[in-house]
Amino acid sequence: MQDQQEYQQVYIHGRANLQTLILYHEEGALEKTNQIENYYGFENGIAGKQLHEAGIRQAKKIGVEVKKQEVISIRHHKKWFFD
Repeated sequence: MQDQQEYQQVYIHGRANLQTLILYHEEGALEKTNQIENYYGFENGIAGKQLHEAGIRQAKKIGVEVKKQEVISIRHHKKWFFD
């Protein structure tokens, strides 16, 4: 996942009780950012890695599945898109 908008969509889907999966392989732009100064609720800023980790914890708390693995391909099956 690359940015905060993607995390927000995952959170919305998870709260709606939709089966949701986060797959990631490497650090995204958020995790690589040293300090985010203009994020609501953090008047002194927050490190991107801290914000990412908090988002993952929050997603897991509402039942979102998180896996750190690389997606090589996606094939369409009768019911699902992932193997």
